[in-house]
Amino acid sequence: MVDPLLDHIDAREWTCIIDDNKLLRKLLETYFMTEYPFYPAFQKDYFLEDMAAGRSKYCSSLLVHAVLASACHGYSKMSHRSQFWNPRTLGYQFLAEARRLWELEIGNARLTNIQAAIVLSIVHDANGSDEVGRSYLTQAVAAAHAMHLFSTPTTNSDDVEYNAMAFTAWALFGLQGVHSFHVFKAPLLSMPPSIQLSTQDDCYGDFGLRYPSAKGPVSINYANTFRTFSEFRVIMNDVAAVFFSGFKNTPDTIVDRIKGFCIRLDSWYRNLPPGLRATEITFPWQLKLHIHYYNLTVYLLETLCMTTAPALVDESVQKVLSDAKIKMETLLRLYYQRHGFESYDIFIIILLAFVGFMHAKNLENSEMADLESRRSTVVLVLKGLGDQSINCYVAKVVLRLLKGSIGSENSFLLKEVDIAEEGGEEERAMEEQVNSSWPIDLEWIDVDPEKNRLDNVIRKTKELEL
Repeated sequence: MVDPLLDHIDAREWTCIIDDNKLLRKLLETYFMTEYPFYPAFQKDYFLEDMAAGRSKYCSSLLVHAVLASACHGYSKMSHRSQFWNPRTLGYQFLAEARRLWELEIGNARLTNIQAAIVLSIVHDANGSDEVGRSYLTQAVAAAHAMHLFSTPTTNSDDVEYNAMAFTAWALFGLQGVHSFHVFKAPLLSMPPSIQLSTQDDCYGDFGLRYPSAKGPVSINYANTFRTFSEFRVIMNDVAAVFFSGFKNTPDTIVDRIKGFCIRLDSWYRNLPPGLRATEITFPWQLKLHIHYYNLTVYLLETLCMTTAPALVDESVQKVLSDAKIKMETLLRLYYQRHGFESYDIFIIILLAFVGFMHAKNLENSEMADLESRRSTVVLVLKGLGDQSINCYVAKVVLRLLKGSIGSENSFLLKEVDIAEEGGEEERAMEEQVNSSWPIDLEWIDVDPEKNRLDNVIRKTKELEL
């Protein structure tokens, strides 16, 4: 990442935990290259400009510590970074300071507080505490309402202020929509923000990446990326609202709803802007966008197949579903070939879990021709979760559960992946620290997810071991 603003940031102005400017800048770069592109919380340039200048309008000590806590998950030179309970790690120290500062800000509806809450929610997701993470999102939404952040401003504001507000409003809306969908809960916001995103590309804070073969920094055109993410997450939020808000859906209603969502998704996909079409994607966040599209498609069509009469599901639906699964897995393999699974990526863990459990439960019932393909995919998922478990604890938890689900006949697959054995400290953390409603091993959404929620699965697993 190339950004001259990083060179002007002084650690001592923003944190008392470290005073090494080189380390601070590396952590910031890590955050912007791992979590930020897919889950942005603020406009990057405004944040860095204020951080470099010592201003507090678009930067704050709270937001900085939240960002640094997140960055510790992705900084490969930091040991024990998945041990969020370990007070000797920088990740623990940054998060503890962020929590302290958050408590001091309770009741203050400020833009940087909302942005910090977005970042902190993801940090807690990575630690296996998405219930805590959701509480931060809930508080962020309340603060946003207090600021009228989702509404079109009625008073004159300069372009920077407007763009900062619009960016944050849509970032918060998008994340709560994705989070709500994947934990099978009603969204915190039923409607997208009224405040419109800018049509000017320079309002989004672009990235410059340096490649050995390039003569200069390569722009990634983040404006198109952010707008396209936002459009997709509106659809995902609507799906969560329909299926997780407690309304009873009849089979006919399910058919109509899913048909409508599939039409919207198809229109979104057909109208992807240049640089984000299937033939052009390269960067991790671009690949993940397409994988997410097929992931949502699979959820919808599996729901159609599982909850409606067979007569309503013709061969064309089965073919689209099969194609979506194939393309989702193909893109996941392409992601691995191009980028590997070593870099911290909280979202790829969700996708790995989805694909891994989907294949693991069918290993014993598969025909021989299909069996080797499924085994290959399970090994790939184990590899990915093993790599991610070095970065964050939730991957370690999912890895353990997946290992236990493949059956004794396929236990030899574990030998193909070099995965370190868990120690007693990790065992206790899973039993005591995990606070997660994330339902695993589910491929359709019109279902009671309670027994599949991570907390309940861990509890059941522990009971079986006694």
